[in-house]
Amino acid sequence: MNAAFPILQINGLHKSYGKTQVLGDVSLDVRAGELVSIIGPSGSGKSTLLRCCNRMEQATGGQVLVEGRDIYGPGVNLNRLRERIGMVFQAFNLYPHLSALGNVTLALRTVKKMGRTQAAQVAMEALHRVGMDHKAAALPAQLSGGQQQRVGIARSIALTPAIVLFDEPTSALDPEMVGGVLEVMRELRATGMTMVVVTHEMGFAQEASDRVVFMDQGSIVEQGPPAQIFGAPGRRARPVSSRATSTRPRRPERKTSAMQLDKLVFTFFNSEIAARYLPQILQGAVVTIELGAAVIAAGLALGLLLAYLRSLPSRPLRWLVIGFVDILRAMPPLVLIILFYFALPFVGLPLGPFAATWLALALVLAAFSEEVFWAGIETQPRGLMEAARSTGLSHTQAMGWIVLPQASRMMVAPLTNRVISITKGTAYGSVASLNEILNQATSATSFAGNPTPLMLGAVGYLVIFMPVVALGRWIERRYGLGRH
Repeated sequence: MNAAFPILQINGLHKSYGKTQVLGDVSLDVRAGELVSIIGPSGSGKSTLLRCCNRMEQATGGQVLVEGRDIYGPGVNLNRLRERIGMVFQAFNLYPHLSALGNVTLALRTVKKMGRTQAAQVAMEALHRVGMDHKAAALPAQLSGGQQQRVGIARSIALTPAIVLFDEPTSALDPEMVGGVLEVMRELRATGMTMVVVTHEMGFAQEASDRVVFMDQGSIVEQGPPAQIFGAPGRRARPVSSRATSTRPRRPERKTSAMQLDKLVFTFFNSEIAARYLPQILQGAVVTIELGAAVIAAGLALGLLLAYLRSLPSRPLRWLVIGFVDILRAMPPLVLIILFYFALPFVGLPLGPFAATWLALALVLAAFSEEVFWAGIETQPRGLMEAARSTGLSHTQAMGWIVLPQASRMMVAPLTNRVISITKGTAYGSVASLNEILNQATSATSFAGNPTPLMLGAVGYLVIFMPVVALGRWIERRYGLGRH
């Protein structure tokens, strides 16, 4: 592209939050190969201006063109456009579950559709340019702040953008780390990369910039060569509990006679009756397992979908999801089963016992799991989503590759407990004559005139759900739920 042609054109840009104006009529051109530093006091609108240039923030007026294309224009494929607009963040915003190499290759594979080998080659070249190829296998937590920022730069330049936006790239670094990052930026500037840098590093701005822009109160006050701007400044122990001891003499324990014990065994553990009705109880166990698995699969899938829909930037859709979820959370599962099984036939929608129970429990699980999914999503730093979107990943890709993998650590324990709680409600299916364990056991008890089948049913529930409960407890320990 012609060096005289503006890579970035900002024309009359406005940005307001309600009645508070943050940017007012800002215009700026950045030409190919230029390094433009934006300086000014905190709160002057510098970072907001930068974020409006790749629509991390939505401008309320004006125009931004990148390589001649209006990024606010109708029909713009913003994800594709962001491939051409690199972004380096103040807080690094690396993906904690991915290595340095994985941070760089993600967008190459998902946005540019490169194969694994090619993406790794391109990523290693980018890491080499910033002096981080020897740390390719390291996780962000194993890197210093300066090293993390250099990986962030590599992630951006690997996409070969037309322009890279740096949002205070050194402000979160210890002083001894600043120099390394600035040196990388100088080297990129020497290769002719077009850069816009919001910075408080006045030495860097004066030495490395082609042009310096001074902002204050949402407007550009002055711009020009560094010599012009800097040469003529115009500006708590637990209480020990005691228990009262009783001085009353203990009553002698009553010994159970052999006759009473035999009666107890005969009543609740009659081997002859157990053998007769065990196949029936096993059939009920199979139905219970099938129903539980179907409820879990559908409930979790629908809950995840609802959480995803709630994350989309549509207020009516968000309130629709919240209302749907709140209604289902307030409705007892037994009431839903009765409604689906007994009421729907009146409107020509008959459901069998299995389908009615499955649908009711799956909807209730979906409602509660949506809240767990949403809480997990909400705990993730906003910067992770922004970093992913800035490299061209779609909202769905960013959720699937970045946000949910990170949120899963916090979601898995409460989600497991909620699944156990709701799937035990398969016993409610007996009201709809579903031949699960409870229905089979109560029917057998009526025929036998003995509660042994009920005891078999209780044992069946234990056999099915105790491993699940044990799994939930292991997950709680594994993920440190409740630790401080």
